[in-house]
Amino acid sequence: MTPERTHVEVEPRDYSYVFNPYREPIAEVNPGDQVVIHCNDAFESRIQSENDIPSEALATAKFLNPQTGPIYIAGAEPGDTLVVHIKEIEATRDFAVSCLIPYFGGLTSTIFTRTLQEPLPEKVWVWRLSDGKLHNDRLGVEIPWRPFMGTLAVAPDQEAITALAPGPFGGNMDVPHVRPGNTVYLPVWNEGGLFYTGDTHANQGEGELCGVGLEITS
Repeated sequence: MTPERTHVEVEPRDYSYVFNPYREPIAEVNPGDQVVIHCNDAFESRIQSENDIPSEALATAKFLNPQTGPIYIAGAEPGDTLVVHIKEIEATRDFAVSCLIPYFGGLTSTIFTRTLQEPLPEKVWVWRLSDGKLHNDRLGVEIPWRPFMGTLAVAPDQEAITALAPGPFGGNMDVPHVRPGNTVYLPVWNEGGLFYTGDTHANQGEGELCGVGLEITS
């Protein structure tokens, strides 16, 4: 018998910065449930205005990319496939932010990709969300509201992996196809699946050249 479909709301008690098979689940759902998941942005809402300096605003953060989870799916076993249909993404504030962070992203040296040039100056852009569009008043630019989830994952087998990484478990994929109307299939590695999500984006092209997209809470 198919379990009765119910509406479940998941609020994070605290955030996870890794995809961790050993973390205690914050909620349990059944297959077929409609689940509303509250997510912070990649900066844990520490960057709020164009006057903020990213390196200072993030100096006391535990890490980047806080995740809501894990969520335990009843009956999920290793070898199964978790099917996640994204029905809707709703912003919980009226602006998105993007920025340049020293030694982070594809436009600067990082610990993995050393280059000779100095990092670009730190900078924050704020995009105001109104009437289904994102407005940058300083640049005089308007683009559509096209939200997607930067991170969608199940816990990997045996080890905890940074929430900044993608992998066979899903993870920080940052592709705009993870959007409302689409379905993501994730391999289950642990009992209960242990699902994580976060890193909501208001819009983004096919990649994050500066290391982030248009980050927003949802």
